[in-house]
Amino acid sequence: MNMHSSLSELQADITAKLLVHLGVEKFYYSPGFRNASFVRSFSKEYLLKESLSSDTVIPGTTTSVTAILDERGLAFTGIGEFKKSAKPAVICVTSGTAVGNLLPGIMEAHKSKIPLILITADREAHEHRLNANQTIKQANIFKPFVRYSEHFELDNDPDANNNIDVDIKRLKFILSNAYQEAISDNPGPVHVNIAVPDPNTKNQASELFTEDALPTKEVTKNFDQGIAQEIINKLGESPKSAIIIGIFPFTEEEKRQLVELSEKTESMLIAEGLLSADLKNSSVINPEYLTDENRLFDYALYFGYDFIERRNRDRLRKLAHNLIRISDMNDCIDSLPSAIQTFSHLVPKSVACDSGFKRITHSMCDSIRLKRATYLSKEDSSSISEPMFHFIASDFWENSELFLANSMIPRDFSAFAMLKVPKPLRVHFNRGVSGIDGILHTCLGVGLGSSHKAPSVIRRIQLVIGDLSFLHDISALTALQEYSDRLNFSVWVLNNGGGEIFRNVADASTLLTTPFKIDFEQISRAANLEFAHITTCSELEDSLKIASTSKIGIRIFEIKIDPVKNEKHRRECGKIV
Repeated sequence: MNMHSSLSELQADITAKLLVHLGVEKFYYSPGFRNASFVRSFSKEYLLKESLSSDTVIPGTTTSVTAILDERGLAFTGIGEFKKSAKPAVICVTSGTAVGNLLPGIMEAHKSKIPLILITADREAHEHRLNANQTIKQANIFKPFVRYSEHFELDNDPDANNNIDVDIKRLKFILSNAYQEAISDNPGPVHVNIAVPDPNTKNQASELFTEDALPTKEVTKNFDQGIAQEIINKLGESPKSAIIIGIFPFTEEEKRQLVELSEKTESMLIAEGLLSADLKNSSVINPEYLTDENRLFDYALYFGYDFIERRNRDRLRKLAHNLIRISDMNDCIDSLPSAIQTFSHLVPKSVACDSGFKRITHSMCDSIRLKRATYLSKEDSSSISEPMFHFIASDFWENSELFLANSMIPRDFSAFAMLKVPKPLRVHFNRGVSGIDGILHTCLGVGLGSSHKAPSVIRRIQLVIGDLSFLHDISALTALQEYSDRLNFSVWVLNNGGGEIFRNVADASTLLTTPFKIDFEQISRAANLEFAHITTCSELEDSLKIASTSKIGIRIFEIKIDPVKNEKHRRECGKIV
């Protein structure tokens, strides 16, 4: 145990060493945050000097490690490997839709009796309870088509070291059984689903919203008007209180009621930029702008699920003495909407003026907005992805739908959009189970749905997407071209060379970034789509004007970004807080 800095590293090392010992010679993976520890463990004791598209052999073994960008082809790659070498390969993906993308290959392996060892990285149980992004029921998801299926999760209680030893033995037992079933007289795919603690967490226990980490109380199913009235009274009595809004499919009426609850209890309204853009309220505060020097709130009421951005969840943990969470997960209240309705009926009828606490905080956040906006509006060709979100939010146009692809883009919009909403801004994004799948097709659906609702109004679809998300759904360009005479669709592709978000993963960034040699201009022009390169902030503003004034057509704008300069730029802007 002392040789491992985290539980994720411990179980990944056990998995890699045991499977290599059993005879595995090939490890195929698609890069992801949650499966980073497995990639790191299978790749130990050598420095990666070549592109990950080529095989890299681990010294002292015959095992090679190969990255495959698209999960949809990953299992099929393992099938081809066995057809050539007659050796079962390990197939490893991150959580969410990455797991679902393996199904066609698994079905083929099942029917063709080809052994595959599927290692799927899952989120921990407490993240499932909070409905965190990319959480689905992955255990036994392939059961009709695999010879063996098992779920494993370590006990992350730091006081239960004896249990960890037992868990290690169980993990070895599961992996050994899986390997033997894969190569049995009835060969085929096997599946081991492993819950992985945050790969960047260096201590034994998970840091994310564990029972002891937050002064949080869940409102249970016996929630009634009496409990609701008590909560409202505490909000009104606390000098420093807050209404916090997380991710949830709130209706327009529910959003209005939450804003009203904030105003009538003189509580600060807090939401990430993605949601604050659609709250129709200029006083909403982005958690990015809050300081963590002191416990800022005496009492806070949290509606919905987690924030998107991990650092905002961590910041929130330090900001409230008492935090009450209202959600409808597991043993919590039956319905979040019904709870909001109850609060709305009980809230005092008279609207109170902003307290001094709210005025001071809003003044502070306005100052931060101004400083960041001034910084981001500078002509700087070294990094223009953050200024883009500033320009979009400050100069948006009517009859438009803004879509943000995963994974850094929603985070950057929330951090840098500088929203002081002059008019409602509807922001779409896939942040449920999806990693980077199906974005272009989703936007096509948004466009076709908009044109169906109001045929006489041509709605503008504005998409900001990363290079890997664009590549994952590149087949959609053919479909988009078919509807180019009825859509106004502008796409800004942020090209940083593949997988900038993975640079945040400790000790594994070079293994997870995914360089590619595909030319976006050639692909776009082959599909008869308009294309332009953007290299400066002035060109960026020009592209926004083109998108906002053009009638119909599909256009692709590529913004090439230096990831090193980009990260420096992001840190400098973040220091303004």
